[in-house]
Amino acid sequence: MGSDETLWKGNPLLLLNRLENAADEREAVERTRDVRFGLDRLLDRQNPFHAFIDRKRIVAAGHSFGANTTLIVTGAQVVRDRKLLGDRDPRFTASIVISAPPFYGDPDHSPEA
Repeated sequence: MGSDETLWKGNPLLLLNRLENAADEREAVERTRDVRFGLDRLLDRQNPFHAFIDRKRIVAAGHSFGANTTLIVTGAQVVRDRKLLGDRDPRFTASIVISAPPFYGDPDHSPEA
């Protein structure tokens, strides 16, 4: 099924509303599951390229909401209602995070002036 599936269905005039819903933290966790699924397929022995992947040097990278997904999949711990929101995949050994917005529902954490 995958994350954000509903984004691509429905009235094009309501796309902005659907984009706002895609920024939901439940979708963030679903996106980490998509990343895990993709990595599983890359590392599957039936994939002809699996032998060329150095399993000790797998890096996740993301921009904007993809940066938040990258942070979650590589170990960021976000707490909601005193419960840990996370889905760390230990196969990732590093991450590249570009322009990460505040986590879903968090206030802006800009440095104080």
